[in-house]
Amino acid sequence: MLLSRRVPAVLAVVAAVLLATACFPGAGGNSKDGKITFWTVLVLPEQIKHTQSVLDDFTAETGVETEVVAIDPGDLNTAVTNAAAAGDLPDILFHTVDLTQGWAGDGILDVKAADAVVESLGRDTFNPAALELVDMGGRSSAVPTDGWGEVVFYRKDLFEQAGLEPPATFDAIDKAARTLHDKDTAGLLAGTSTSTPYTQQSFEYLALANGCNLIDDDGEIAFDTPQCVEVIERYTEWMTEFSAGGAQDELTTRAVYLSGGAAMMLWSTHLYDELNGLSTEISPSCPKCKDDPRWLAKNTGYVQRISGPDGEPVQFGQTLNLGISARTDTGPAKELAEYLLTDGYTGLLGIAPEGQFPMRPGEADDPEVYIDSWKDLEVGDKGTPQPMVDLVGEDGVDSVADGAASFRRWGVSDGRGELVQALYGEFVVPKALQQVMEGTRSPKEAAEQVQQRAEELDLD
Repeated sequence: MLLSRRVPAVLAVVAAVLLATACFPGAGGNSKDGKITFWTVLVLPEQIKHTQSVLDDFTAETGVETEVVAIDPGDLNTAVTNAAAAGDLPDILFHTVDLTQGWAGDGILDVKAADAVVESLGRDTFNPAALELVDMGGRSSAVPTDGWGEVVFYRKDLFEQAGLEPPATFDAIDKAARTLHDKDTAGLLAGTSTSTPYTQQSFEYLALANGCNLIDDDGEIAFDTPQCVEVIERYTEWMTEFSAGGAQDELTTRAVYLSGGAAMMLWSTHLYDELNGLSTEISPSCPKCKDDPRWLAKNTGYVQRISGPDGEPVQFGQTLNLGISARTDTGPAKELAEYLLTDGYTGLLGIAPEGQFPMRPGEADDPEVYIDSWKDLEVGDKGTPQPMVDLVGEDGVDSVADGAASFRRWGVSDGRGELVQALYGEFVVPKALQQVMEGTRSPKEAAEQVQQRAEELDLD
């Protein structure tokens, strides 16, 4: 899903321009010249404007000037590689966690500086799961700020009519997909496209839930396991027999669900504004939504943590982190990072609160102060914006917090972020899944194929 699932096609042009500017002086930075350059993957115009406003408040308080450069998530790694080669890295990189350890290992990030910020703010005030994802030898290679989790959205009304349990286990998902799938309703929507991270993320969510972790307890690549084979078999069967058909990505699945044409969907919490008719990008279009724009939201439930027969309840989580460049004056950069996790934190979380749950829940003397602030942040650029708590309820806030405490990712917490990044970049898993769905490989053969390619990439 990444952040790009919220980015319309027009941003491809913006991304190209920004990527080009990243190769020239001015896009990079060095706080020794008196200005902090802040690269971010939040690229929508309103997000850029909001980010600059938060940084302007920092400037007003400290006198240190800042500059925001927005780069599409899909282009960020290339831009950083080019900037590092040119000696023109920005001061702070606001990035997704799958990039953190690779950059730290390449000397792009100052691990010591980031760890000092975490220590200064209080390590115990952070979500332990978020810290585990950026851990390198007991030190934090970046500073976790916020994140979203993959969720199973489901039609409560259809489940209740059929007497079905919420889709919190593989068996419950399977039974619901088989029971509710018909010519008008897809049983389960998830990724099948071989050119988008959404498929990888959807599959990884289910894989983690079944103990298919890519890296075993001995640090070895372990994808050709019974647990992984079972997930491949389940996923491909569900997508072949009970989904919408064709190459499904984050945009097509969202459109089908919002039209009322699906019983379940794997998606991120970024759906909350669209589901409630608060987005200018897309709105619910189900038949009953014409009279009540929030009808679909009222009849949608969600499950954060799921489990397979061989796993424990977990949630796939994508976190954003502040990386401090190894080529900056760390003093001002650390000062900005601390500001963004304290006085400026509510402003930072307000950029896209539906997908920015705080990875620092509170302060030592008020452990949930930032969660309390987050739930009151308003969502929506259409109609009357609504506080998060009104969209998900107090129980929903607790559920989101519980899910965030179990955020997991393949390989990242095992120090293999570079391998995961390479697997994502080549769409290794989506391509293997596609071959199973086409009938050219068995689930076991697909697992062996991924295993082989992962081992090859691990040696590069």
